[in-house]
Amino acid sequence: MHPPSAIEQAGEDLTARAAAGSIGRLDRRDPLVERVLAALSADGRCSVMLVGPGDVGKSALTNEVAARLQAGDVPAALSGIRLLEAMRSGCSAA
Repeated sequence: MHPPSAIEQAGEDLTARAAAGSIGRLDRRDPLVERVLAALSADGRCSVMLVGPGDVGKSALTNEVAARLQAGDVPAALSGIRLLEAMRSGCSAA
């Protein structure tokens, strides 16, 4: 087993939380979830950044993506990957 990476030390594995059943699911937002999954599974190294005011559903969307990753309900290109959430409180400049 390899030592944890910096993001693993500073963040949280949302797919592990989904496997444990400790995150909620998102209802009635399938088109948005599908757009995020499509962007993540596109050719090349793709990233998605969710921005917006508080309480609009960014965390809920992220949790739904993690739950689908854990359940295998994702495009084949995303099969077997984990979703890690970087926590600002765990990051510091050196």
